[in-house]
Amino acid sequence: MFQASFSYCSFTQSQATRGAGLFLHGPRNLQIDSCIFQDLHGQYGPAVYLAQGDALNVTTYSYQIHDSTFQSTSATIAGGALFLEQNVPLNISGCFFNNSS
Repeated sequence: MFQASFSYCSFTQSQATRGAGLFLHGPRNLQIDSCIFQDLHGQYGPAVYLAQGDALNVTTYSYQIHDSTFQSTSATIAGGALFLEQNVPLNISGCFFNNSS
């Protein structure tokens, strides 16, 4: 397991099956702060896709997304902006979602 932190990053104009902006497999802690996700497209979670990690210890995970913008992101199957493979604690605050489907 690992920790991931992204601050003041821009992820734009990309397309992928999963996570055109970020695709992360099993981070224990994730911090996204003041980032821009724009014009991202895919089948699942075009801005941020969090793949399943250690399913037995999900209560120890900490996922935080703060003061970030999700603009014109689209998924053809699920997760217009974000997609999580498992039920984990996620704190989203101060974010702007516009034209995401």
